[in-house]
Amino acid sequence: MATSLTRTRDGKMVMVGYREVARAGDSDFLIMQLDQNGKMRWRKQFGGDYEDMLNGVTPTIDNGIVAIGSTRSYGSSQSDLTVMKIDAKGKTIWHKIYGFKYYEYGNAVATTADGGFMLVGGTNTLGKGNHSLYALALNRQGELIWSHVFGGERKDVGHGVARMSDKSMIIVGETESFRLAKDFYIIKLKKQ
Repeated sequence: MATSLTRTRDGKMVMVGYREVARAGDSDFLIMQLDQNGKMRWRKQFGGDYEDMLNGVTPTIDNGIVAIGSTRSYGSSQSDLTVMKIDAKGKTIWHKIYGFKYYEYGNAVATTADGGFMLVGGTNTLGKGNHSLYALALNRQGELIWSHVFGGERKDVGHGVARMSDKSMIIVGETESFRLAKDFYIIKLKKQ
């Protein structure tokens, strides 16, 4: 299943998602590079013994991509946020996993003004509610600079992130914490 698509700086497309392998609920990461006519140039499928999924992707300045999602493999006790950098030929440059006791996952990623990455998704381990928006800032090597949770007493999730011309980052998502029905959520983060 394809979940996200981006265009690299050299004009190619990279699609990410997951592919069920042996049985339902057991999936592997799926990354595919396509030319401008939709012809596959390369495909990469990998994962552990359990569910591994990619939900978002952004291009990098070197014609590669950074993809984000979740994994239940690689030593995760429940589900952890996973993020990886893949070069233009499909080689994994780095693969990082960020998680705590229960469920963490990533939905979207964007490049920051300094060449790092902003990740957004959700967690039910951290925060004051039963499910909080989870935001992380990484440097170019995928190392954590900072992380923060946003939200109230109920469910809050980040679904998208973008860099603005003033170098701030905008996060959008959903919230159930501030009224009885679901509503949209928008947060603007300025670099200090």
